[in-house]
Amino acid sequence: MNINEAVEAAVVVREKYRELENLAYGREWSINDLAVGLMGDVGDLAQLIGAQQGIRPAPENLRDALGHELSDILWSVFVLSDEFGIDMDKAFGHTMAMLEERVESKIQRVRDIKP
Repeated sequence: MNINEAVEAAVVVREKYRELENLAYGREWSINDLAVGLMGDVGDLAQLIGAQQGIRPAPENLRDALGHELSDILWSVFVLSDEFGIDMDKAFGHTMAMLEERVESKIQRVRDIKP
């Protein structure tokens, strides 16, 4: 699955959540609600990383739990990108190219000043 396919799959699930939210709460989650949900998922991931590092209790299948939380985070990012009309395939590609160039430049500067 490429990024655009992943965004499309996330949007399909988001539509199902919209229906559930309207039935259960009488309204859809706002963009802010989605962002808060993302932050909760990041917190859950941090706890699982602590479990992986041996400083928190671990669930029965830690690897599956880590994969689940990472997927939850991606779902939130993809749904938010759709809400904002951002093409994640283009944005991610552009950002990775920019970061690669920036890091390569910093590596060269460090090499230039090291004996």
